Amino acid sequence: MSIIKVKNLAVELDGVEVLSDISFDIEAGDYVGLAGPNGAGKTTLIKAILGLLPITKGEVVILDEKINNFKNWNKIGYLPQKIQAYNPLFPATVKEVVLTGLNSTKKFPKRFETKDYLKVQNILKLLTIENLSNRLVNSLSGGQQQRVFLARALVSEPKILILDEPSTALDPMSRQNFFDIVADLNKNQGITVLLITHDIVHVGHYANKLLYIDRKEIYYGKFSEFCQSKDMGKAFGGDTQHIICHQHH
Repeated sequence: MSIIKVKNLAVELDGVEVLSDISFDIEAGDYVGLAGPNGAGKTTLIKAILGLLPITKGEVVILDEKINNFKNWNKIGYLPQKIQAYNPLFPATVKEVVLTGLNSTKKFPKRFETKDYLKVQNILKLLTIENLSNRLVNSLSGGQQQRVFLARALVSEPKILILDEPSTALDPMSRQNFFDIVADLNKNQGITVLLITHDIVHVGHYANKLLYIDRKEIYYGKFSEFCQSKDMGKAFGGDTQHIICHQHH
């Protein structure tokens, strides 16, 4: 079953076409690595999929609903590159920040119930940060904060998890832990993952598909087929393609 369908997508910003001819289907249970050079339009594509940017051409369908009609935002967990909604000077505890991930499930007036606090407790446990529950978020390390914001993205029990370069600011050990957690969520919880990354080699250990764009779609398919792709050989140079594929296997 297709969870996300994108067909002939084009996006203009300030009258300039920044994305064109993007078409792909993400199936339930997929783990898709979204890669491309700087300025390729990766974050723009994610924002278009989430309805945060207008589409010039084409269509986006999520869970069988066109993006304009889509209402079930609690089914999508989104971890942006910069956590803009979070003010590091605001004295919020871990459980308070994670609880805000349930806002999309509430009608006005937004009241939290016992079951909501239980969900927060369960997701903190799943990500092994329940011991941080009452700590102030601004007192945590980068790796711990990233888990907290991942918990916030997951607390509404989404079917799709979209991550925009989540490991950029992390040290190697925290990065490895983070990737392991996301892989486990994909494998054992059945959550479909779309992850923007610069590190194709690393994500290739986990992702089953690669979407590579450079303002337009260059490649979409299985990692194994990427290794045979002549177009990608040209784009990367045969040696780089060989290294990526060797690491993937």
